[in-house]
This record gives sequence, C-alpha cells and structure tokens, in this order.
Amino acid sequence: EAAKESWRRRLDEYRKLYVTLQEDGSEDDLSYIKLYNYGERVQTNKMRAYLPQRIVQFLTATHPTAHKIYLCRHGESEYNVTGRLGGNSGITAKGVAFSEILRRWCETPRTVRARLWTSSLLRTIATAANIEHPTVHNGEWEQMSPRVYRNIDEIFAGDCEGMTPEEIVEKNPQAAYLRSMDKIGYRYPRGESYFDLISRLEPCIQEMESYTEPVLIVSHQAILRLIFAYLTGCARERAP
Repeated sequence: EAAKESWRRRLDEYRKLYVTLQEDGSEDDLSYIKLYNYGERVQTNKMRAYLPQRIVQFLTATHPTAHKIYLCRHGESEYNVTGRLGGNSGITAKGVAFSEILRRWCETPRTVRARLWTSSLLRTIATAANIEHPTVHNGEWEQMSPRVYRNIDEIFAGDCEGMTPEEIVEKNPQAAYLRSMDKIGYRYPRGESYFDLISRLEPCIQEMESYTEPVLIVSHQAILRLIFAYLTGCARERAP
C-alpha cells in the first residue's frame, strides 16, 4: 500500500509537468511518433527520412512481452570436417546424430506455440529435418513449422569459398592478412563482410522482435554471433 501511494504521488507530480502533443493541428509541423500500448495503435507525423521510418518500423515491432529465442548452429557438415569455408555441403553422420538430439530437445509441452527458422543451406535444413510439426490449439497452429530465410545464410566468402584457411594464406595472403586486422569490416573478394551481414539481418531481427512465441533459429556461426551480440547488447566490433 505504501508503494502504491508513493507511485500515485509521483504520477501527480508528472501530471504537473507533462503535456502531450496537441491534436488540434497546432503542432503538425513537428516530426513525431506516438505509441499507444506498445504498438496497439501508432500515430506518426512527418516521418519522411530513411532513419525516422526505420525507427517507426522498429518501435512498432517492439513489445514488452518476454519470449525465448534459441540459437542453434547446424550439425557437423562435410566442409566442417575438411575445414573449408562456406559451400553448401550436407551433414555428416555426427550431424545426423545431432539432428536427432535436437529433435528430442524440441519435444516441449504441446501447449506452447513455437516457431522454427533455418537458412536456405542444406546443412541447416538437414539439422532441423527431424523436428516434428504437430498441429496444436485445435489445429490452429502448426508447431515448429519450418521457415527458410536466405537472410540468415552463412557469410559468403566470395573467391575464398570452399578453401581452407591454409589455402587462403597460400593463394591470397593479402586477404588473410587484412581479415586478421579487421575481421568485422573486411569483405572477402567478391564476397561479404560482417557489416554486410548486419544489413541483411535487419529484416529478420525486426520480425524476431515482433514475436511473442519462442523461436528456434538454426543457422551458422557468423550469423549467430551477430544475433547473440544484438540480444546481449555486445558491441558489434566484438561480435566476431
């Protein structure tokens, strides 16, 4: 009761100072966003530039409901065994065993609606292939219905795709040196950098933020590093 009374007094103090944006047209020259109940209703005015529009999109998706986000790397792939970058190889026998472990782990209570994302590459799709998709809530929801997103594909190594780190040092020593100096900013020849990944991850982050259900993301090392850094507030320079 004491805490409630203290809070009421604080509200009374706020009311003396707070004035909402006027809706009589007198402040229509301002750029602003008004959110009611975390996006239940959104009112914007003169949000014309790129950044303000992105802020509107982000705030519209954001909500205060807690939800779980599970990050899972794919099972061992054929390229993992040989230490090669990128590619679209399948998974090994160990990868298949891991996919079965993941299936058993995903057997959560059927009352909880859950989502599943994979990249478009074979190794993530195969890793999630054994997860069951029963319908729940009187058939209204397909549990862990797999959704494939190219945005969460592994970083593209360009001319270095399919090579081992040792082969890169031998055939393209400058690329190996530059990447060791600036891992987040270095772009593979005709490939991508971590900054490129941040750009293509943005739509998925926005969608992920809008969910209230748990989501399992089966993806790749570089992608998961960036999502983890985003969720934990880690400086992006430390993400790699």
